[in-house]
Amino acid sequence: MKAFLSSLVILAVITAAAAVTLNYTRVSSSDAYADRNVRL
Repeated sequence: MKAFLSSLVILAVITAAAAVTLNYTRVSSSDAYADRNVRL
């Protein structure tokens, strides 16, 4: 059970890191690229 919880925590951390990375990339990219991402 403890191993399962640990894997869940790790997965959550990875997901959060990926979301932050995507948001940062979107914000720091060119305006046209950002606008296209927002529309999608």
